Amino acid sequence: MMPIAIPPGVVRGATPNDFRGRWYDTNLVRWQNGVLTPIGGSEKIAAAPFNTRIRNMHVWRNNVLTRFLVAASISKVYSEFGSGFVDITPDDLVTSATSLEAYGFGVGDYGMEEFGTPRSQPSVNLEVFPRFWTFDNWGEDLLAVSSADGRLFYYDVTNPAAKLTPVAEAPPSRAVLVTAERHVLLLQADGNPRRFAWSSREDYTDYNFASVTNTAGFLDLATQTALLRAVKVRGGVLIFSSSDVFVVQYIGLPFIYGQNWIGKTRPVTADAIVTDNGNAFWWAGDGFKMFDGAGIKSIDCPVWDYIQKTVNPETLRTHVHGSANGLFPEIWWFYPSGSSAICDRYVIYNYAENWWAIGRMPRSAMVAADADRFPYAVTESGYPVQMETGWTDLDGGIREVWAETAALALGAGDRGMDIRQGLPANGSGYDSMQFRFYTNRTPEGAEREFGPYRVRSDGYLDLRVSGRDVRMRIENTKDAEWSVGEVRLDIVPGAGR
Repeated sequence: MMPIAIPPGVVRGATPNDFRGRWYDTNLVRWQNGVLTPIGGSEKIAAAPFNTRIRNMHVWRNNVLTRFLVAASISKVYSEFGSGFVDITPDDLVTSATSLEAYGFGVGDYGMEEFGTPRSQPSVNLEVFPRFWTFDNWGEDLLAVSSADGRLFYYDVTNPAAKLTPVAEAPPSRAVLVTAERHVLLLQADGNPRRFAWSSREDYTDYNFASVTNTAGFLDLATQTALLRAVKVRGGVLIFSSSDVFVVQYIGLPFIYGQNWIGKTRPVTADAIVTDNGNAFWWAGDGFKMFDGAGIKSIDCPVWDYIQKTVNPETLRTHVHGSANGLFPEIWWFYPSGSSAICDRYVIYNYAENWWAIGRMPRSAMVAADADRFPYAVTESGYPVQMETGWTDLDGGIREVWAETAALALGAGDRGMDIRQGLPANGSGYDSMQFRFYTNRTPEGAEREFGPYRVRSDGYLDLRVSGRDVRMRIENTKDAEWSVGEVRLDIVPGAGR
């Protein structure tokens, strides 16, 4: 039998013949040490959906290890701490009717909208600023900023049903981060789009920058665009503007913080910036990038052309979001495809094993497994869910889990072949999966389907497949755990050209 060892990860070309012997398309699968296996299922954690589209989530534990989960939309913030979600939205929260701000000419017909106001339907060529929340912990409590509102809010976990409280002393800002030195760092402080400011150490209410007895201060960064997001990484804090990245590091008295410009990049949104294991990853206009402590690196992405062809450019920057998985060394990005107005597809990058996967899963927000065993997310239908738990979908139905290869590298491609038997290396769940094969005689010819074929209890596949170019599909028959490594095929050469 001929061994068919397909490297992990999806590699897309214009056709399945461009990268022979690779995986071409997938849905709800990953690889672990080269072995193909399903992605875990999702389970609802609330009986009813949210009535607003959740965009951001944050999870942590208080001092007695109670798990808190916060979910936020443009107009609402909810907290869950073991007894269902409660509304903790400030009564006077400033909201927006749209999910973004966009300014400029050339959107819509002449006279359609008032000059000098945000466009309701932005052009993809304009600078857009999606509305979003940022959260970070002040000990067991929570600090939050809504980019639409601009105020710093405080959440006291000793009174978990109480609403977020504004910190009156804090300057208006766009995003918040608590540094390792216990300073509260605010972006676009005082309405200056290039300014980041920080509180006095150990005091989230002290922003007296003129004082000589505290450590509060600010810096204005040399960038042509507004500051978007700050994230903690190995060695300090990364601050992203729409066009640049700076690393900010603690240097002590008298300056407290210093900054260095590290490069140019254009993240598609603030929500597309993800951190994991001390590194930062983001979706940029020209590809996927990362910062590993040394500088900006482009990540080789063999599905980038596929993403560019399937993404909806009109809603990408208003909807795309990313998160680490937490259980696995994976970065997930969700994006809208085609003409979709929701995030209906995902792309996964496994930075430890260096593979990519694609698939379909509607999620409006996600947060990594960190303070809890599992990641959490919210579906585009509004249900908060725990991910990577069990193997079923939200309602217990059978998911569509599958992986398809490109044309397999069987011989020189100048002869037909008959495949009579197969022997997949099943780690588990041979009765939960089946195989299909697709063949054609010429690259542009119609494909012929063979199967499905089920694995026998002794591990063998009885096959009757004939053709020249052969593709293989592995799919589930029920939602359960299964795995496949190397597949061996009994191949008999057929007629030549």
